[in-house]
Amino acid sequence: MTVSFLDKRELLECLRAPVVAGSNPVGLMAAPGFVQIASIRSVREFKLPRIWKILVDSRAHITLMITTRRFTRKDARSVGKFIVKVELEFIKKIDKFILEQYTPKHILDKWPGTYVLILEENKKIIGVGRAKPNGWITHVFIHKKYRNKGVGKRLMSRLEYWLKRKEIKEFQLNSSPYAVNFYKTLGYESNGRKKIYYGLAIYPIKKSLFK
Repeated sequence: MTVSFLDKRELLECLRAPVVAGSNPVGLMAAPGFVQIASIRSVREFKLPRIWKILVDSRAHITLMITTRRFTRKDARSVGKFIVKVELEFIKKIDKFILEQYTPKHILDKWPGTYVLILEENKKIIGVGRAKPNGWITHVFIHKKYRNKGVGKRLMSRLEYWLKRKEIKEFQLNSSPYAVNFYKTLGYESNGRKKIYYGLAIYPIKKSLFK
């Protein structure tokens, strides 16, 4: 499988690229670190969302599309349920205080003014990310089916880009023990000792742009 990320501009450029002869014509466009491939015939059947993640097989057929969009108020309940579901994959019981953080009321009260992204496939949430203007990335949750496929990396890239536009030079977050190595691959390093937060083990980490 070839994994590619295309935004609307890149996808349009791909469609304008030279067509490779064959039973399933494709447009090819080189990019740093990977080649982006999209089935011209298939792509033209869709209205282009703002951001696509496209997985294609060796015959250049689109097999999976993940859209990325901003959080809206109507998402509060479904986002809260999704986060709790992911949390329960790693711990048997979630403290009542933590559960309260993901009620629609709490989300609608506390999340305005932050940058929240939702990843969807077929209109089902498969990822959620949130960053605050002070440089803290507070939420990065990916459905287990989509881990280790570059989805989390793409989500982090979007959150960091938003913070950079806010002229933030250092990103901070509290990682679960299961995600520390993932963040290290993105340039994060330890920022203190392990802590226990309402029964959850967290590891403070940071990424500085001053280096």
